[in-house]
Amino acid sequence: MGQVWQNVNAPVFVIYGTSDTIMSRADAQAISETVNHIHPGHASYWEVDGMDHLLTVNGKFHKDLVPTILQWIKKQLGTM
Repeated sequence: MGQVWQNVNAPVFVIYGTSDTIMSRADAQAISETVNHIHPGHASYWEVDGMDHLLTVNGKFHKDLVPTILQWIKKQLGTM
């Protein structure tokens, strides 16, 4: 996995939910750290308490997800 992420030369927003049973916290953090090691400042990491791999918390789509992603995109585009 690390080699692939080392070759990414684009902004990366890693989102990890603490109830994710597919990806571990260590995997998510490793993505962010790998990208930032090769391209400092290119990766952002956001951890959401109770969110699963389907982006839900308690069976409901996490309400802050879309606004947070849009804010991150705007920041990348320099419109904030």
